[in-house]
Formats: sequence, structure tokens, C-alpha cells
Amino acid sequence: QVIPMDHYHHNLRYELPLKPSPNLPNYQSIRLYPSLCLFEGSQISIGRGTQFPFQVYGHPGYSDSSFSFTPVAIPGMDQNPKHKDQVCGGQDLREISPPKFTLQYLLQAFSDFEDKQAFFKNYFHLLAGNETLMAQIQSGLTEDQIRASWEEDLADYRQSRKSYLLYPESRP
Repeated sequence: QVIPMDHYHHNLRYELPLKPSPNLPNYQSIRLYPSLCLFEGSQISIGRGTQFPFQVYGHPGYSDSSFSFTPVAIPGMDQNPKHKDQVCGGQDLREISPPKFTLQYLLQAFSDFEDKQAFFKNYFHLLAGNETLMAQIQSGLTEDQIRASWEEDLADYRQSRKSYLLYPESRP
């Protein structure tokens, strides 16, 4: 039997009492994870091998950045992080108020990356669920254009899940 919680709504903030992973050490990393996890299928580091994984992103080729970090082996976290022992210029997202999900970081990193053909690793499509997103990014689509391509499938999904929701849907 499922017992709904009184006074719950989807916009309530909940912080986990324990970190779910050594690479998700705090609320900020958990909130940024959906937007940064696609970087795992690219040449861009998302801060594994630092004390702030999933809160930054960068690459050794981004030398003109005002922020940098150096991934190193950290026992219990990551022994062989991407770009280990190399200074990565990039973006620090530790102090931003993260959106629920955005492609802006991925699109900006792709735009800034010199060798577009080498940006994506051969398994990016597995993380994205298909090859469409990579093709959309490579063809220069904006986040709004990419999101618009999802709308029909999202509408179908929202309709099919309605009978399973315990709480009213709230949208930002």
C-alpha cells in the first residue's frame, strides 16, 4: 500500500542525508548532474578527480578561461579521471542556482571546442538515448530548437503517466 505524504508538492527542496555517490558530494552536484552527465560521453571533464565533481566542467584546450582545475587521482573517488594531472580551463558552477535541466553547458562547451569532430566520444549516443541529440548539436541547433523536437514524445509520456501520479503535477 502506498501512503501519500501530507502537504507534499514537487517543488519542495529535499537534501539527501547521505551523499549517493563519492562523485555526488552535495546538493549542488546532485542538481547539476542531469545537465552535466552527458559530458561523460565527450572530451570535457566534469570535475571528477577534484573535490567538486559535477559542479564544474572544462578541458585542457580551454586556456583562456578565468577558472581552472586539475583532476588528480583521489582514493575512494576516482583513480583515473579524465585529463588526469592536466590543468583544465572551464566553468565553475558551484555558486549558480542550477536549473532543473539545461543543455546550455553542453552547447557552450561544444561551441568553444576547437576540434568539433573529436568532441564526442563513440558512446555519447548511449548516454543520450539515441544519435539525434549529437546530430542536433553538430548541426548548430539551439536549446529551444532541440527541446521543441522532444515535445510530441513528452506530451505522450505526460499523458500515459497521469494515472500513476500520487501528487498534482507542478511545473516551474
